[in-house]
Amino acid sequence: MRKLERPDPEPECLADMRAGQSWGDLPSACKGTVREALEVMHSDLGPPLCSYCEWEILTQEKGHIEHLYPRSIYPDETFSWGNLYLSCNHPDHCGQFKDRSGRPRYRPEDLIRPDNDDPAAFLRCSSSGEIRPREGLSPTDRQRAMTTIDVLGLNAPALQGKRRAVVKRASDLLLPELDFLASLEPDEREDLLAGEIAAFRAGGNPSAALHFIVDMM
Repeated sequence: MRKLERPDPEPECLADMRAGQSWGDLPSACKGTVREALEVMHSDLGPPLCSYCEWEILTQEKGHIEHLYPRSIYPDETFSWGNLYLSCNHPDHCGQFKDRSGRPRYRPEDLIRPDNDDPAAFLRCSSSGEIRPREGLSPTDRQRAMTTIDVLGLNAPALQGKRRAVVKRASDLLLPELDFLASLEPDEREDLLAGEIAAFRAGGNPSAALHFIVDMM
């Protein structure tokens, strides 16, 4: 997960929806407007990325408008702009996984919200691609981190493999340059590594590379 900035104001058409209406009542034009705003929110230097796993959403069919508070349980949150995110469609993690029939119940307020919270303050990607709670968290924050990892399936094998590949690319790029990096002044080293971070932000799973590179600063 990475920090997101939610566009403000919300799409005007959302305010026209009334209590008691369902998501299916949302006009297709409004749904398209909402989707476009969310794609802006979830894009950086490349295609939109899933708000949870940072998987690239290259086509409309590969992602959906996600309700953090499930609309089946929290109907009053159905048209709440702050409850809408963009999620990939993978069945083994993220939005479809967390609300799948038979999954354990959870409290949405315990999940890390990438537009309200800074996920990097809670979560860390290891060189193996595993997402772990950061060291030094309070018991409450550690529980939020663990709940987020478990509910969203952030350590699904496919995700760990993708992150591991990103870390390897970052490692192959930077480890041969360790002596050169060590010879630089701290501000020069930070500037150079900031450029490398920007390059990884254009692809999927940028946080995996970010955590690896930040450790080298």
